[in-house]
Amino acid sequence: MKYLTEDLYKKMQLFQLPLQDGFTFEDLEELFEIDVHEFLMQELMAHDQWYDKYLPEELHSRLFDKKGEISFQELDDDLLDMIRQFRSSVEFEWSKAMAKAKQNRQQVRKTASPALRKLLDMNLAESEVRMIRGIDSREVTMEVYPQWDLSKKLLLQFKGVKGGWASKLHPDDADWWLADEIFADEERENAYQFHMMFGNAESVGLVQLSFTEVEIYEQDDLFDF
Repeated sequence: MKYLTEDLYKKMQLFQLPLQDGFTFEDLEELFEIDVHEFLMQELMAHDQWYDKYLPEELHSRLFDKKGEISFQELDDDLLDMIRQFRSSVEFEWSKAMAKAKQNRQQVRKTASPALRKLLDMNLAESEVRMIRGIDSREVTMEVYPQWDLSKKLLLQFKGVKGGWASKLHPDDADWWLADEIFADEERENAYQFHMMFGNAESVGLVQLSFTEVEIYEQDDLFDF
C-alpha cells in the first residue's frame, strides 16, 4: 500500500472507545452503559502486540509494565486525554492518506476504461474476499462478495499483470476487504498499480499487482452463500 499502509490501518483499530471531547470515563460508562475498565482490558488483550508496537512510550507505560503485561490500574482524566491525543493524531494521518489515495484515483479516471472507472467507483470496504487466483500469472482473478449484497458474487479479472503477489487468505475465518489504492504505474506505460488490504480480527494481508486491463463480472450466488 502506498498511503493506506498496514501500520496506519492497525493504528486506526486501537482504542475503539467513544472518545467525545469533554467526556470523562464516568460519563462514558453512564451514557453508553459499559464498564470502561473491562472494555479497555478486552481491547488491550485483543491486540496487545499492536498496542505494544504503536503506542508512544508515555501512553504505553500507563497501560503496560516493563515486561509488556497489561498493568493499568487507575482510569483518570489524564489517561483519557492521552488516549484522545493519540486517536486524534492517527485519525489525522488516516485522513491525509485517504486524501492522497483519492487524488490518485482521480488521476487514473482521466485515462481509465469503462470497467476500470466502474472499479474506481465501487466501495468494496467490508466486502468478503473469498478467493485470489493466478497471482503469479498474467491474469489474476479475485472473487468478492460485495457488502451491499452478499447474495451476489463479483469476479474481478486483472489482465496484463506483472509483479503480482498476495498474502494467503485465512484458512478458517472470513477475510474482509479493508482498503484499496489504484494509481498509475510509473514503470510501465499504460499500466496501473492495484493495492488492496484484507483481513479479519486476527490478521491483515495484502495484495499488490501491476495491470493493464480489468474486467468485472457480477453473478447471482444464492446457493453458495
